[in-house]
Amino acid sequence: MIVDAAGKLSRFTERRAVDQFGIQFYEQGACGNVLDFWFFRDGYGGAVTVEGGQSNACFLVSKDALPRYRNKPGCRVTGPVAYDRRESEFLAIGDAAGMIDPFCGEGMRHALDTGRLAAQAVAEGFAIGRSYDAMRARYESERAERWKGKRRLGAIMRSVLKHPRVAAAGFGWRPEAVLRHLWA
Repeated sequence: MIVDAAGKLSRFTERRAVDQFGIQFYEQGACGNVLDFWFFRDGYGGAVTVEGGQSNACFLVSKDALPRYRNKPGCRVTGPVAYDRRESEFLAIGDAAGMIDPFCGEGMRHALDTGRLAAQAVAEGFAIGRSYDAMRARYESERAERWKGKRRLGAIMRSVLKHPRVAAAGFGWRPEAVLRHLWA
């Protein structure tokens, strides 16, 4: 029994990478008690106050734009990111099962939830004598059903952000009300 919990850099589960990279760095100064969030030509991202009077800034940018951002002091780059994975013989959880778009703000919840789903499928499978393939099939079905909405939202947002005029028009009419409904 192998559960792939190796994250977005997993070597066990093959994923479908896209031409986007994550960028993370710290800056001096706090952002206050809010998450600052920006959409810009090359991608999107945000910053939040962390310990030590610093702000943690994280962005998702296109591969073509990467050279403009990676020279920031202390910058960490990861990618290319992969939202989907190929068929696998392993139970993959968290980012190894395919990232939830950072725009959704659900990465930690996805990791914990898929871990719990995998544990339930395995425990129940052992208790009633299911084969590994049956346990994996049950887990994959439940994971796909529970997370299809967030995956769909992320795919739509990535598609919209490729068209700046459409995105600007869409965000011009109080997106927080729509997003609050979608994240509920």
